[in-house]
Amino acid sequence: FLIGEKLVVNRPADTLTLWGFGFASLTWLIIIPIWNFPFSIFSKPVDLLGIFSRYQLPGWVLILWIILLGTILPYLLVLHGLKSLSASASSTIGMLEPVVAGVFAWWWLGETFTFIQLSGGLIVIAGIILADQTRHKAKNKAS
Repeated sequence: FLIGEKLVVNRPADTLTLWGFGFASLTWLIIIPIWNFPFSIFSKPVDLLGIFSRYQLPGWVLILWIILLGTILPYLLVLHGLKSLSASASSTIGMLEPVVAGVFAWWWLGETFTFIQLSGGLIVIAGIILADQTRHKAKNKAS
């Protein structure tokens, strides 16, 4: 977030995303060579699980969904958001991701949570509130 906040001042978010994913892709191609990828997943029907368990989609559709809506779009939105929000505000909002993912898993997949998991979610939310209040206090003292 801190690096992104400085980079979006002089460069478009789209370009930063392209370069970031380009370097990440090259790194992963070195760590896990492309010939080890299970390409058969593209043509297999995949069960959607949870409340949509009676439906299936081809693997390529789900992989494309993850790439576009689960990876590229969020990074673009974060970088565009850094033009209007500070890195600390953006990272605070980003801390909500695991909590929202847990709610989504409960709704879609019918997951149940243990006391420890619910406590962890509450601690994350409390941490977000505390970090935000601390940021506002520090901002007011600096003014």
